[in-house]
Amino acid sequence: MAKMKFNPSTGQLDLLGTASDTNYSNTSSGLTATNVQAAIDEVASISSSSKMANYEVTTAFVSTETFVISTGAGGVAGVSTPTGDNVVIGAWLSSSTEYDDNDFLILFNGVELIKNVDYTFSASDTITLAVDVDIDDYLTIKARF
Repeated sequence: MAKMKFNPSTGQLDLLGTASDTNYSNTSSGLTATNVQAAIDEVASISSSSKMANYEVTTAFVSTETFVISTGAGGVAGVSTPTGDNVVIGAWLSSSTEYDDNDFLILFNGVELIKNVDYTFSASDTITLAVDVDIDDYLTIKARF
C-alpha cells in the first residue's frame, strides 16, 4: 500500500514513493506484476498490438461482401493479406468466447468505419462491408479492450 503524508502547505496528501515502490496484488488481474509500475508496463506492452490485425486487400471485395475478422478472407471474391507486425487477432478470437460486435474497432485506410452504416456484423467474427474495398486498400481490426 502506498504511503501518504499530509502537506500543510497545500492542504493535500502527498504520495511518498514511486509506482515501483507500491505493492500490487495480481490475484484477480491475471498479470504477473507485483508492483504498480510493473503492472503499468505489462499492460502497455500487450494492449496496443496483441488484439489487432492489419490486412492489405490484394483482390477487390464486391459490394456487400463478407469479411472474416480472424483471417481477412472474403466471402465471394475479396482476398486480403495479413501485413505488419500486429497480425495476432485471429489467435485471440479463436481462444476467446467472451466478445461481441461492440468489442471491435474497424478501420478502412485509417478511417474508422461506423457500425450499422459502413458495416454490419453477420456472424461472430464476420462483417458485411457496405463500402467498396479495392486492391491496395487496408482494413485494420482492433479489439477495444
